[in-house]
Amino acid sequence: MMTSEVDKTPESTQWILDHKTSEPFIFRSGGFFGFGKKAWTIRSALKYMDRHPQDGIYHLENGTLAAWLENQHGEAIANLARTAAGNRGIDARAVLETFLLGSGVFRRPRMVIKPRKLGIVYILSGQKARLPLRIRQGRGRGHLFGTLHAEESRVRIDPSRFGGKKSDISITLDTSNLPISTKTQQTMVMIDSSASEEPVAVPFRFKVVSRPVPFTRWVIRPITGFLFAGLLGAILGALLAKSGVPLPAWMPHLVSNSAIGGWTIVVGALWGILGGIRGLFQPLSWPVHYALRRCLVRLLTWLAIIGVIAFILSYGWRHTPSLGRLPFGLSGNGVLLSSLIFAIIPAALGEIWNERSTRHSTLVQSEQPLVRPGFLVSLVLLSSMLAFGAMRIGGPFIEKLKQPEIS
Repeated sequence: MMTSEVDKTPESTQWILDHKTSEPFIFRSGGFFGFGKKAWTIRSALKYMDRHPQDGIYHLENGTLAAWLENQHGEAIANLARTAAGNRGIDARAVLETFLLGSGVFRRPRMVIKPRKLGIVYILSGQKARLPLRIRQGRGRGHLFGTLHAEESRVRIDPSRFGGKKSDISITLDTSNLPISTKTQQTMVMIDSSASEEPVAVPFRFKVVSRPVPFTRWVIRPITGFLFAGLLGAILGALLAKSGVPLPAWMPHLVSNSAIGGWTIVVGALWGILGGIRGLFQPLSWPVHYALRRCLVRLLTWLAIIGVIAFILSYGWRHTPSLGRLPFGLSGNGVLLSSLIFAIIPAALGEIWNERSTRHSTLVQSEQPLVRPGFLVSLVLLSSMLAFGAMRIGGPFIEKLKQPEIS
């Protein structure tokens, strides 16, 4: 965005930065007892302004700094100071940063963009997509500021200017005049900032699709979700029976006299029903294969989380002497597989949660992330702590209950 003006001048100008001046520049504050900081070189004056921006802004805007620089044979830097001070289109902190960067003494501030790529995988024709973009300043010196602009008029950016440690930007795409296509389309959001000389491009990818017919929405999607989740649930039920988990007393008369048949039918039906409900609430723009793939990833994630928690619980139970054997005569594998039955519940609810942003709305919000690493780690740690705490407290209590009463 900005280049160093001092670097374009003769080498004597670089030398003048560290040359002791004939008289010091006295700032309005700082120094011993607050009588004003004295700078005997141009470089030390610039560094003080970088550390104390309010003093720098004051002397830059009232012209005293430019006059001192010119008297000390720093004409190039003095002209740079006057040019920066005359720029009233940006805030005062940005004016100072423009001057400091132009001096060639300081490194540019660092810019962190999240997400680095914008994207709505599928969006209905005529809808608008709104995505958040966060720009923050990384570690190091300086003041980050700049502007954003889009390559196409159908993309609206609010606000288009940013500055400071953190800025939240809203990027809105209007698909009213875009054709429906099976190919992914892309446009660019350009960020012109104090962090770089050249603009930084943030790609915005999207795919415009047609609205599904009612038969697909109300019949095909629920049935597909039921069959997909039901098949996975049936496999889990069969594994549960193979591990030796007995059927409850009420189940054989209801579904099957064998453990394999009973668990396969019950778990398959439970998963299938929740999978069908997920398909019923599937966002309109998502095709079936994309929704199933997302659901599978989320399901595998929750299977891993619940599996880890179940393993910790069974391990702690078996290694707490006062608790004895696992309940219902289950083995470690039985406890693990039994707990995995409930993984479909958070997986299905998580995907249904995505549909809330598009229901009865022409504005599509950003999709919920499939995995939140911080949340998952916190959940596992918290569950483990609660489990071990309950075993430590409940173990002695259960042991007392097992002891026969002394008459």
